[in-house]
Amino acid sequence: MARFYRKPIFIILLILLVGGLTLVRFTAQERTSTTLIEQSVNALFSPLQRGVTFVQNKLEETFSFFGRIISLKKENEQLKAENERLKAANNRLRQLEEENWRLRKLLFMAENVEHKMVPAKVIARDPSNWFSQIVINKGRREGIGSNMAVVTNEGIVGRVIEVTNDSAKVMLITDNGSSIGIRSRRTRDLGVAKGQGEQSKFLLLDYLALESDVRPGDVFVSSGLGGVIPEGIVVGSVTEVEEGYLGLTKRAKLEPAVDFSKLEEVFVIIDPVTNSE
Repeated sequence: MARFYRKPIFIILLILLVGGLTLVRFTAQERTSTTLIEQSVNALFSPLQRGVTFVQNKLEETFSFFGRIISLKKENEQLKAENERLKAANNRLRQLEEENWRLRKLLFMAENVEHKMVPAKVIARDPSNWFSQIVINKGRREGIGSNMAVVTNEGIVGRVIEVTNDSAKVMLITDNGSSIGIRSRRTRDLGVAKGQGEQSKFLLLDYLALESDVRPGDVFVSSGLGGVIPEGIVVGSVTEVEEGYLGLTKRAKLEPAVDFSKLEEVFVIIDPVTNSE
């Protein structure tokens, strides 16, 4: 086989092939007529040229296809990154809107109550008992002292039990050490709302008169008795009513008006409480 490539006939065929292809390329111009030699050469080499053109076109299509795939992959990655960025921005915007709404409600409350109040944010809470105590970011510097009532626009939160210069600890009304004098808005019946600590997020409404007409759905507010919690602040609503100890009184289950699991901003009432009853 190696000897064949060195024979004169191979060299002649190679020259004819190259010359023919060159002639075809040179003569492939727009003309009205072709010579007999050109027609013969075209007839001889056209199949080969078509084959080369076909392969070339397929290669170009293949490279173009893979190029589009790479481009689409990059575009897809960019769109995914942009989508994640927009999701994060949307979440931040939603959080800001929710915070703005809460602050507007608190501001409305501050402007429409008779008491002087200091706004504060919840900065810590008891991890062992979510419904026991919280810590707020305001203290003595803002005039806060022990036994001051802590509220939201929804109702009573609790009272201050410890104070530093820049923070205060608040006992929630759901703590088992909490006890508040309350009154029914509808019937005007008096009772005491007691926290139950870890046992329940509900309050125990105790010492209701046996003849009282308290029903599920009745709303109870602070009575002002005791001089700690101002009168008229919403405490919660009745969910169940039952007979009390030895059948001498009634008691009920009270659902707090405040959702303590979502507590973020509060007000501390810092002016002296006056008992009107």
